[in-house]
Amino acid sequence: MAIEVKVGKVPGRITTVVLDEGTTVAEALRQADIALTDGETLSVNGSPAGVDGVLRSNATVLVTRKIKGN
Repeated sequence: MAIEVKVGKVPGRITTVVLDEGTTVAEALRQADIALTDGETLSVNGSPAGVDGVLRSNATVLVTRKIKGN
């Protein structure tokens, strides 16, 4: 069964991708042509996440820059 997931980089674009059920965060990033680099964090539905997590339909995957405090 196919699932729809929003994948994006902030700042930047957010793309909706259609994936197979059981797809990982890493594969969703590849499908959206988004790379996770040093100095960036990954979240799924607003919570910290790893690239090995399995996605569910309507999830939102965001890559953001790490914010340093004072």
